[in-house]
Amino acid sequence: MKNIKQTFEKITKLKVKSAKLLPVGLTNDDYLITTLGNKDFILRIPKAENYKLFNYSNEDKIIKLVSKTGLDVETYYFDKVSGIKITNYIPHLDSYSKSKLSNQIKLKLVADGISTIHKLKLKPTIIFNPFERLTKYKKLASKKLFSDEQDIIDSCYNDYLNTKHVLSHNDLVDGNLLFSDKRLYIIDYEYAGYNHPLFDAASFLSENNIENKKDITTFLKAYLKSDYSINKYDQLMRWYRFNDLLWSYWAFMMFNQHKLPIFKSIYLLKSKRYKKHI
Repeated sequence: MKNIKQTFEKITKLKVKSAKLLPVGLTNDDYLITTLGNKDFILRIPKAENYKLFNYSNEDKIIKLVSKTGLDVETYYFDKVSGIKITNYIPHLDSYSKSKLSNQIKLKLVADGISTIHKLKLKPTIIFNPFERLTKYKKLASKKLFSDEQDIIDSCYNDYLNTKHVLSHNDLVDGNLLFSDKRLYIIDYEYAGYNHPLFDAASFLSENNIENKKDITTFLKAYLKSDYSINKYDQLMRWYRFNDLLWSYWAFMMFNQHKLPIFKSIYLLKSKRYKKHI
């Protein structure tokens, strides 16, 4: 913890009163830092083994763009080489699963937040190609996980080629969706880039284990507004299944590399739902 305090003090020139590792995040270590002036910050330090997975220069551009919407927490410092980030701490924020807001309110807030991000324009364009990532993960997994996977890959790939892409978050896990009263913050843009819009919608459902058809319909109607149709619902569910396929391979690959139980748990959860085909 001494090194953490020294890192923060070197960057900010502020004296640290306390530093606490937070039990969140698979790709970063996050610390709650309190200074001698009793001001609180979150210090994000990327885990060494994940350093080459991300382009932090890209993340820097996207953070600056999203900051104009008020969706992200305020960034105090960002190093676009190392990925070290300091944000102002906002007390009493709850993740998606821990928020006491009703499902209806949370689903609408997330739908509106995703829609806001999807309307942003970024130049030069930064691409998040899920099929290139799947190819990479499959190669590193060294094993075919599902016998019927090519059908869903081909279906989504054809859709990907024939749909206008939008700026997407691409990592809408529970801890990246933070609620304060009836306000939503969407944080951490390491994976952000242009993608098929329904990838984000499906990412949110998959990462937060939303399987109830009524909740899925409520969310999709809030996201699509008047463009909702049963065909769009079916299209979304194909992307939902593709997300479970993609992150099954990622988790399988990560478990093989690091042997951490969390990656095995993620693989088992997503692969089971993929096979169930909700």
